[in-house]
Formats: sequence, structure tokens, C-alpha cells
Amino acid sequence: MPTIEVPIGEFLPAFPKQNNPGCIVANNCIPAEGGYSPLAGPAVSATTVTRSGGGTESTFLGPVRGASLVFRNDGSPVIVGGSDNDLFVKVGSVATETTVAASVVSGEFWDFAQFNDFVFATSLANNPQYLTDVDTDVVWSDLTGSPPKARYCERFADFLMLGYIENAPTRIQWSAFNSPGGSWTASRLTQAGYADLDPRFGDITGLTGGRYPMVFQERGISLVQYVGPPTVWRVSVVSEDRGCVAPRSIATIGAQTYFLSQDGFYMTNGSEFLPIGSQRVNKWFYSTVDNAAIAWTQAAVDWQNRCIVWAFRSVGASSPDRMLIYSWEQDKFSTATVTVDWIVGSRIAATSLEDLDAIFATLEDVTPSMDDETWLAGDRVLGAFISSGATATFNTFNGPALQADWELGAFQPTPGSRVFVSGAQAVLEAVDWSMHIAAVPANNERAETVTAYGTPGIDGAVPLRADGKEMRLALRMPSAAVWTRAQAVQLTYRGSGRR
Repeated sequence: MPTIEVPIGEFLPAFPKQNNPGCIVANNCIPAEGGYSPLAGPAVSATTVTRSGGGTESTFLGPVRGASLVFRNDGSPVIVGGSDNDLFVKVGSVATETTVAASVVSGEFWDFAQFNDFVFATSLANNPQYLTDVDTDVVWSDLTGSPPKARYCERFADFLMLGYIENAPTRIQWSAFNSPGGSWTASRLTQAGYADLDPRFGDITGLTGGRYPMVFQERGISLVQYVGPPTVWRVSVVSEDRGCVAPRSIATIGAQTYFLSQDGFYMTNGSEFLPIGSQRVNKWFYSTVDNAAIAWTQAAVDWQNRCIVWAFRSVGASSPDRMLIYSWEQDKFSTATVTVDWIVGSRIAATSLEDLDAIFATLEDVTPSMDDETWLAGDRVLGAFISSGATATFNTFNGPALQADWELGAFQPTPGSRVFVSGAQAVLEAVDWSMHIAAVPANNERAETVTAYGTPGIDGAVPLRADGKEMRLALRMPSAAVWTRAQAVQLTYRGSGRR
């Protein structure tokens, strides 16, 4: 009998089912070359948390309202974050919480920035906080120099920049040159100062530093350039028709900054704007997200998988429960269904032989291979805080693979003719797998709902029974399956008589 190989294509929910060249669903997986790779599930990382009021716990106070990855001088990672009325510093498996004077008001979050050995935290209801030395300090305190309360903070070259100042939502204000803890009074001598942006573009909604510092407003974006006294920082509007609607959706990788605008996801280098989500995922996102809680949309860089992950609240959810994943190397998207408080880039420690002995029975059972970068010290992985009631745990996405699902667009094995599909074989790289496959007739937009999946036999083939002119494939890789790449499905079929 003839066969046809159907690729598991790009996630393109903007296309109709009938003429979709890729996938209508690609959930709990990572875009990879030639297909998709698994998304590891969150696993709780053991943490000892010391409370400022006394006592030691295994959980953080939750829900977490912001977190960030910073680094010590030796390159070791530190995670900083905060909840409604406290800030914490997590060094390895040990965390210290510090109670702050004011609570985070409803709808507000913590924002963080690193400046050499200093780490800063801002929330509109609180005085800016800081760690005096990230190498040794784990207790937060009020930033010296009388800085204003602000919603956002970021390092701009040799200055600490604050954005959305209390009672001045279109103002940026910066520290003295190379002295964020010095006087914040405007001075030509110290170069401390402020600038008010054009109110036509709405409130400030975020800052990004790096090679091309930018200030985002609701309906505009400005490039900020250091020019020295008396102006110090020159603000130039580079976008008048788009802004950022979710402050924490901003992620910067080298010279590229990614963000969520009114009409979808963009990448910019400070001068050009590339609509990466247009005609692909924008409509899906805006039909799925709770628009009243779009400010919850948050970005984190998953360096291990070379992806940006946006976590957001879907309609009816009380916490971020969906994720949009973008591979900047493949320029492709996928999704995930995971409930978190806050996602953050993280690192895991090296795995010793003793650790392996506790996880695997024999060396033959060890996956991935011993030379895989998974076992390297400081391997970067995605992390997340996940709350339960008034407490939260820190999790890293290095657990068993999540259940992955794909739904392909309708296609015709033999154009213009009915066929009977009798079996399917997955084209994939796997150690232990049991991919379920379903083939159902498709009729225009009214594709039948998949209610049952066939499971592979001893030969790896899935027996199917589907008769029609057009077919639609639904694929499922069960949770905890050990696989590395899902690429295509090979169908076996024969001609079917006319009725």
C-alpha cells in the first residue's frame, strides 16, 4: 500500500484548519530543527527559607509578584524576587526573606535591576530597595540618596534609570553618574536628572537597557542615548504607532528586544520593528489571554532551549496558566499549559555521580548522554515560582516531559480522491515512547473531534481506520516519555470506493 509522510509543521493558529500548512495545536513542546522537542515539566527545588521575623521554612511567602536572575562576581547565579510585602534573595538552595515597609498594591509588581555589585528593586508603593553587595548581602534596605518611588528600574550604562515615577507616570529619572546610592537631586555636576516624555503616547510601561536603551509607553517607544551634561540623556521617539501593553513581556537578548504590543509580538533593535507574531500567533494570543489581566504577561529567557517564554493568564484563570514559546533560532512558536506565579531564568548545579546513582539504577538508564550539557555546572534552565495558598515553591523545568499534543491541518493523501487510512508510523527520535495517533476525516472547517487515539503495536505502527477525501491528524506524546525530536507521521493508505 502507498505511504505518505506528513510533517509536524509550524504552529500556525492564524490559518484555517482547511488550508493550514502547519499545526493548529502544538502544546507542551519546544520548536526545534525539523520538528519539536519535549518540554520538561516543573520540578520542585528544595529550598530553605529564612524569614526576617524568625523561623525557617521550605516555602516562600506567596504569591510571588516578580523575580529576576542576577549574578555574583564569580558568575554564580542568584534569584531575587518579592511577594506582597517582602523581598527575598535565593542563593543556591538557601533563601532569605526581608519584610518591607509597604505592601504591593493590587495590580502592582516588583521590578529588578543589577548595577555592578548592587541589585535594586522597585514597586510603586515602596521606597526603592537595594542589596549593597550581591556577593554577600541577602537583606534588602531602602536605597540611599532619596530616590523617588517608581514602578520600573533598569541599568542604563553607568546610571540607574527609574521609570513611571510616583505622581509622574511619563517621567524617567536617573541617578548620579556611577552612583545609584548617591544624591538623586538634579545636578549638572553629578549628572543626576529627569525627563518627561510625550504624554500623547500614554504612561510609561517598561524600560530595557543593554546595547540600545529604550523606554516603552502604552502607544509609543523611545530610544534613549547618553549625550552628557546638561541634557545627559536624549530621548528620541522611534515608534509612534505601537507601544508595550505588558511591562513584563519585555525580554532582551543581545541587541534584540522582544515585547508585546497592542497588535501582537514584536522584535526590535531600537530602529526597526519586526512583527514576529503577525499572521501566526497574534490572533490566537488575544483570543486566549484575559485582556483585563494582560499586565500579568511576563517573559523569561530559556537559554537551554534558545527560547523566549511568555506566561499569561487565560480567560477565567487567576494565575498565569498558559505559555507562548518562541524559538529565536527557528523563528517558530509553540504553547504550553502550566500554571505558575512567575517565570524566571535559572540555573541548576552540576550533577555528581552520587546524584546520578540516586536517580538512575544503572549507567545504561542515564538520559541524556553523559556528555550532554545538562550535566554541566551552571546549566541554564527555565524556573518558576508556583504558589499554593499563602506560600510558593521554586521549580525548575527539568522534570519529566509534559504530555505533548499536536493537531495538524487538513490534507488530502490523494488529491481529489477518497482514501482509507489503515496505519501510521511516527518519525521521531526517542528512547522510550508511545506516541498516540488519530486520523479523522475533515470536512471544510467542521473537522471531527478526536475522542480516541490509537497506540503503537510491537512494530511501532499505530493501526487506524479513517475513510475520506481529506484527513486531519492528531498526535499525542504521553507525559514522561523519553524522546528528543518529533518530526513527522508516515501514513499507510489505499484508495477507497465512491458512494
